[in-house]
Amino acid sequence: MAVALITVTIVSFSFYAYELQQTRQELVQQYRLMASTVVAPLVAPRLEFEYDDEALEVIEPLMANADILGVVVYDEFGEPFVQIESPDARFDQFPPNLEGLTSGFTGSNLVLLEPIESIGDEIGTLVMIVYPSEARARALSYASVVTVILLFTLLVALFVSASLAKLFAQPIVELAETTHSIADGANYSVRARKTTDDELGELIDSFNQMLSIIQARDLQLEEHREQLEDEVAKRTEQLKQLSLAVEQSPNGIIITDREGTVEYVNERCYAMTGYSSEDVANGKSDLLKLGSMNTKNAENARKALAKGGLWEREFENTRKDGTSYWEHLSIAPMLSDDGEVTHYVWQKDDVTSRKESEIALRE
Repeated sequence: MAVALITVTIVSFSFYAYELQQTRQELVQQYRLMASTVVAPLVAPRLEFEYDDEALEVIEPLMANADILGVVVYDEFGEPFVQIESPDARFDQFPPNLEGLTSGFTGSNLVLLEPIESIGDEIGTLVMIVYPSEARARALSYASVVTVILLFTLLVALFVSASLAKLFAQPIVELAETTHSIADGANYSVRARKTTDDELGELIDSFNQMLSIIQARDLQLEEHREQLEDEVAKRTEQLKQLSLAVEQSPNGIIITDREGTVEYVNERCYAMTGYSSEDVANGKSDLLKLGSMNTKNAENARKALAKGGLWEREFENTRKDGTSYWEHLSIAPMLSDDGEVTHYVWQKDDVTSRKESEIALRE
């Protein structure tokens, strides 16, 4: 009987330790998935072009999660770029650099480091400090269940040893074997066999009920994980298709912010104008010049775009080498969910051949 009780105790604590480890792994996977697929990709262009205000706007919504105590973005040299902390943060200040900082649990907090990449190159590191309140609550719940089971098992053992030791010895041995089987294979579909309707039977019912709860939770977690992976895969494929469509467009494409800072230029635009990526310094470039258009037309363009409308014109422009060509330019605003203009998309088309044919016909 003593051996069986000791076995149940060891297995129960092993089960608790296993569940605690699983809970921590799930927590790390959850926040790493958030950091790698959502936060880091949004922060990357802001860090690359040193837009600290916009980078701060990206990480600020994370503080809506009460478990996140702080977020800091370090640049490629390991120096803080932007950071935000919860007023109730229960941890020391962020270190001045990344030296000696690693991912893992430090005390009661999770420290998560996620590299920030741009076109395959690591340009910085995202660091999140998380206080795992939900994980701690789950761990406490598991501990309570294990404690209840141990106490109940102890009471049963005392009763059995005093009166009906031989009658209850076999069921307890079977229960211990079941817990061994569950601990070894993490198979929560296994159930302990109930042979009596007394206190020991109630213990086995409680144990099986606990297994049912854990099994149902694991199934829900697995379904959620699969749904999340499917959603991430769909969004990744959509972004990939959009990127390919823009990059392989037969027209020149330029994307700027509201202030006219160039954020993206496709290869067709470089080929058409003779400029290269080296000519886009700090987001400013002659790629945005409007050629032969007069000041009045340029002002009309700005007014139309400020109202969120589409603007397009044909005019004579100049390549980098000084040669002229006719260009059809259309500029369209990109709107946020609130209807605010966030960027502009410039679409350039070389219409020199058509324009020269029209001029020749008029002559």
